[in-house]
Amino acid sequence: MIEELAPAYLATAEATQAVTLLHRVSQDVLAGVADRKLKVSFDKRSRTSLDQLDVVDRNVLIELQFERPKDVLRSVVILADASELAVLFGLTPAETGETLAADALLRLGDIISSFVDMLVSELPWLQPAPRAWLANLDPIIADPNGQLRCDMPQALSEEPALSAVHFDVTTDTGELCHLEVIVGEEAEQALLGLDHAAPVQAPVQQPPKQAATPAFVAQEARQAPPAPRAAAPGPQAAQPPIQPVQFKQLGAEQPLGRSSGIELIRDVLLKVSVELGHASLTVREVLALGAGSVVELDRLAGEPVDVLVNDRLIARGEVVIVDESFGVRITEIVREKR
Repeated sequence: MIEELAPAYLATAEATQAVTLLHRVSQDVLAGVADRKLKVSFDKRSRTSLDQLDVVDRNVLIELQFERPKDVLRSVVILADASELAVLFGLTPAETGETLAADALLRLGDIISSFVDMLVSELPWLQPAPRAWLANLDPIIADPNGQLRCDMPQALSEEPALSAVHFDVTTDTGELCHLEVIVGEEAEQALLGLDHAAPVQAPVQQPPKQAATPAFVAQEARQAPPAPRAAAPGPQAAQPPIQPVQFKQLGAEQPLGRSSGIELIRDVLLKVSVELGHASLTVREVLALGAGSVVELDRLAGEPVDVLVNDRLIARGEVVIVDESFGVRITEIVREKR
């Protein structure tokens, strides 16, 4: 069944392997956030379009967004039934039975966000890993004419083709939750890590090449190397004298350019911390600490504080207040002794 999940436009061994890994990881991560044993099985897959979507049996729309490659936004929509989601994740359904209660929707949003974060971290074949998040979680409701209203994201309308992939999620106690995933062709390739490969297309007719060049090259490749000639009788030909290798004198070192200096690391972030003082306490004294306890430090009142960069002392200064925030005025730069 995994082979049927692989997109038809990329029906390759690479696509099948990516789908297999994604299916296994998704099932494990979903079971982790649901805190129960689950089985995710494939139902069917079909081509679709936004005007062909049937949401009669669905009343919850979940939109996930991710960026891959960088700054390129992709959307994946999941259609589900609220009552089935309530059973799957142990949520409280609404009294009407049509959608989830407000607190249950918030809880579902947290669960889906956790699922997305864990799923992205478990996809090592996506390098660099995409940024992913829950973009929308809306109930599907009927308009005044009785028609179900389902607002699809704009990103799906920009996809060259859409697919509807149906999954069944079965719990360890036999409950069933049916999920319909709407994904675009380009988003699917990016999610499977196949966005570097182009869809399978008919071979493009190449313009005819000049016949002389390849024929000539092929003929030269087929020719056997000429047989060595027999040495002519007589005295042996004189060998050229062996000359020692002559090396050029090495000049002065050439500068490597401006990028090799301090400019190369000016944007590197460093951790700056300020220490007021230290104290050594026994375990008994630490356990006895409480609100109002005073810990005596090894500094006297008015002494300068230490300024550390990446846990290395570089300066000392005095504590000041700047716009209701603490600051440090540097009074001494500490030079390392060599």
